Amino acid sequence: MQRVPLINKTYATLRQLGEMLLGPSRGTFGRVALVEFPSPGSWGLGFVTSTVAGEAGQKTGKKVCSLFIPSAVNPTTGFLLVVPEDRVTYPDMTPEQAMKMIVSAGALVP
Repeated sequence: MQRVPLINKTYATLRQLGEMLLGPSRGTFGRVALVEFPSPGSWGLGFVTSTVAGEAGQKTGKKVCSLFIPSAVNPTTGFLLVVPEDRVTYPDMTPEQAMKMIVSAGALVP
């Protein structure tokens, strides 16, 4: 794969992302989350990237967390959401299962 022009860049990027998300450290993307997104009644599947409130927490006066919601099929793009922790649901799903579901556009459901 690394020798094929154009595919090699995509493969390298996806491999690096996969190692970051699913690798042994799993520090940043270790917890799967569901949040109502993009509208009430619709749910986005993503990963908790931070639970440190920072300025967003100070300005809102709430305990917030940062979530990365990858785009289906191409998880190198997505949305960063800062939401109150009480609006986040944590499913019993491993990061590997969540990534398979995202990359397969929901066809592989744990």
